[in-house]
Amino acid sequence: MYDFFGREWVKAFNGEDFLNNISKERRLDAVQIANYRKQLFNV
Repeated sequence: MYDFFGREWVKAFNGEDFLNNISKERRLDAVQIANYRKQLFNV
């Protein structure tokens, strides 16, 4: 869910503790991936 919908969905459905555990893995959420792709396209 984190990869597809982002942080807020994970927080709403799984709770903040679960979100904090995922965030420690330094994974990109959907919004961050979209921004990253835009940056790559503009290079």
